[in-house]
Amino acid sequence: MNYFSIVSEQIEIFVVYLLIGIFAVKLHFLDREKLGVLSGCITKILLPLLIFTNTINGTTREQFLSSAVIILLAAVLYLVLYAVAAVLAKALRIDGKHEALYRACTMFGNCGFMGIPIVTALYPEQGGLYIAMYTVIDQLALWTVGMDLTAPAGSAQKLSAAQRFRKMINPATVAILAGVFIVLTGIRLPGIIVTALAKTGAAASPLAMIYLGGVFCYIKLIDYLKCREVYVTIAVKMVLLPILVYAALSHIPAVDQNVAVTIGILCALPTMSSVAMMAEGQHSDSDYVTGFIFVTTLISIVTLPVVCLAL
Repeated sequence: MNYFSIVSEQIEIFVVYLLIGIFAVKLHFLDREKLGVLSGCITKILLPLLIFTNTINGTTREQFLSSAVIILLAAVLYLVLYAVAAVLAKALRIDGKHEALYRACTMFGNCGFMGIPIVTALYPEQGGLYIAMYTVIDQLALWTVGMDLTAPAGSAQKLSAAQRFRKMINPATVAILAGVFIVLTGIRLPGIIVTALAKTGAAASPLAMIYLGGVFCYIKLIDYLKCREVYVTIAVKMVLLPILVYAALSHIPAVDQNVAVTIGILCALPTMSSVAMMAEGQHSDSDYVTGFIFVTTLISIVTLPVVCLAL
């Protein structure tokens, strides 16, 4: 299988989506207020539907349980990413205002909007199952740890246990739990409903990239092209770590080769679009996150195919 050409083609598609977003703003079809509405639609409706339909589509209880190792691998990977992000933040002496945001940008890759189309293109038969299992941990981590890290500095520490729990109850986590419940119980939804939900959720990826392209028009991108911490993250998290993760997993007999490649690629993804949306929703410095997303996404045009070639 030619991983390099498949991933390169997906990257080219993402670039087109970004350009559409840029032109939409330049032609005044979209503005900052409309982009905010689009962000809410993506995170509260389209992404949960995408997660839900990817979890239930063609997945049996036996397949789900036999692939549970991916959930374990994803959990271990996020523990590693959490530690790596914390160490890098301290080593680079990121200022207090941006330290938590930097850690969020380093931890979370664009799994929902870039990972799903790439993995399903690489593995048309099994990719949906792989990504569904990984997403269980990915989204639980995002809507728990990610919510804390994208909150304004100092505010997360003021939350009570009950408030933290309420933050975990959101459309994305509900979609995960509902999908897992349906798979484990063997409930069959009417085909027409699943098709409608899947087609609606499929709009999440292109609209998220269009959103990013539009938001890029409102920040001073040149300032973030000079940020040294972004390039350290790219080198460590998006190049070195994916290769090390793949090398480690490929030596574990119980881990399938395709699963090792999938985890490696998901680790190599640029910063997650949802991190910017969450930061904006919590009134943090969303421009910093958007700048981080811009540079990592831009450089991923080169690093993602190169990592795939290395794998």
